[in-house]
Amino acid sequence: MEAEDPGNVLGEGAGIVACSACAGGARVRYLGTLSVYLTNPTAGPRTVTVAYTVDGSRELKISINGAAPTNHFLTGTAWDTPRTFRYTTTVPAGRVSFTFYNDTGPSPDIDKITIS
Repeated sequence: MEAEDPGNVLGEGAGIVACSACAGGARVRYLGTLSVYLTNPTAGPRTVTVAYTVDGSRELKISINGAAPTNHFLTGTAWDTPRTFRYTTTVPAGRVSFTFYNDTGPSPDIDKITIS
């Protein structure tokens, strides 16, 4: 799912910016919060892949359905060079929200999220 998909909810100053190297030609920057929704048919472990851009090192927190977040420290070399990271987590069945944010400093920009 593209971070800039109109079904996602951008909050606290997050905005969409063009990015020719990004999937779909755009990314979400100035990430206050980005909430992405999906319907998961069965509960269980899933691999979450996040495409992002960053110049330097920044922290990204990911909360599922408002639960305590997982913390991820991401690095990159340029705002126009997408990178990816993956992690495995348990995802409940039904409508699920993934909220991406960093409440202690700036976040990386988010390009695309894939749940598999």
